[in-house]
Amino acid sequence: MYLISVAVTDDQNPMERAWLDQLASALNLPKEMTAELERQAQQAG
Repeated sequence: MYLISVAVTDDQNPMERAWLDQLASALNLPKEMTAELERQAQQAG
């Protein structure tokens, strides 16, 4: 869910970045995991 969200949002947009942060929190994802998922999304894109 988080990886798909990262792929379709613009993390440079403050509102979308806040939404991603809230999603990660709701999913109880550690910072290390969100960083890795975001890295994977950037490599795929």
